[in-house]
Amino acid sequence: MLRLLLYILSVCDTMNEIFPRKVIFMASLLKSTLNTRFLPTGDMRFLRSDVPLQLTDAEINWLLENGITTLVDLRSPEETERKPCPLAAHPAFSYHSLPVTGGGDTPLSRAHLHETYRNMIDGRMAQILDVIFAAPAGVMYFCTAGKDRTGVVSALILHRLGYGEKAITDDYMLSKDNLMDMLLSYAAHNPQVDPDIIIPREENIQNILEHMSRLEKFSRLETERLVLRKARKDDLEAIWQNVWSDAEVAQTMLWQPTLTREEALRRMERTISLQSLHFTYFVCLKETDEPIGFGGIREVAPGVFDEMGLCIARAHQRKGYAKEMLEALVSLAFDKLGGHTFLYSCFRENTPSASLCKALGFQYTHTDTGTRGWDGHPYTCDHFELKR
Repeated sequence: MLRLLLYILSVCDTMNEIFPRKVIFMASLLKSTLNTRFLPTGDMRFLRSDVPLQLTDAEINWLLENGITTLVDLRSPEETERKPCPLAAHPAFSYHSLPVTGGGDTPLSRAHLHETYRNMIDGRMAQILDVIFAAPAGVMYFCTAGKDRTGVVSALILHRLGYGEKAITDDYMLSKDNLMDMLLSYAAHNPQVDPDIIIPREENIQNILEHMSRLEKFSRLETERLVLRKARKDDLEAIWQNVWSDAEVAQTMLWQPTLTREEALRRMERTISLQSLHFTYFVCLKETDEPIGFGGIREVAPGVFDEMGLCIARAHQRKGYAKEMLEALVSLAFDKLGGHTFLYSCFRENTPSASLCKALGFQYTHTDTGTRGWDGHPYTCDHFELKR
């Protein structure tokens, strides 16, 4: 508490005439924005905001004087094109355009809002958090209103730092106080918008916290011969040699083989970050703890789980390990997470994968085609589903 009080007093002294003392606790720290404030970490490392379109020279100088030099723009490409961030080309700032998945549209219902929040937690979100935590000093991150996309990012930052539900919820709900007049005005001028949906509610962010709690609860799964657990840095050599570097295995997958140790190090960092947000795991032999593959699932709609890529090293194929892994993930989705549908897909030429899911009762639903991004390989993908 003393550290927080000293921090607030230092902020008040620093901002002088630019930022009136009377708004420090609730309103925006900047006169030109509505929802700019620091996360409640007791320092000035993480500054969340609505989009800073009209910053004054004094405000820009204040950011620089306090080491806030990394900017993360969470808006969609369409939003940034319509209203570019004026600091994007400023030589003193490092600007990153990292759109949050599914953000920018007005939710149609509260259920739609919750689904939108859930869909924000994907590989792009992992990248956003990596950029924020890797910043050399202070970071200012923002979306249009600083409410939904910024709210989810803030919750995940605070969760990673070890803050509890109350601190995260309280921070989220400050947007309600800061934006209420703007949100009511927006709804009044757009009759199709329900103000009850766009005004922040505790339940919105608590759904995210529930997801994070379930991740912690099911961070480890066991089968007869396998352990599905989160990646560790000391797994690097084994997973690289067993799986990531194998071009033959990658032929029926979307990912690109990892050929150098430097690339493997970067991939491991991305993997650890991604696994912190999803039910994804390294698949390890129970007897030795050696990683021999990976697999995971993601909730794409209420009760609907999609596999996020399942792979077993060639040296360990045809031993029933893939079946054990898939059975464990189906049990996770249905028995532990309360799901009712499990989605599965594989390249047409990957007949062992198709046979595996059919053996567990999956039914064929449809086929689509695409082009693999890293090498331009055209593929045909068959899709299956399992109903509880």
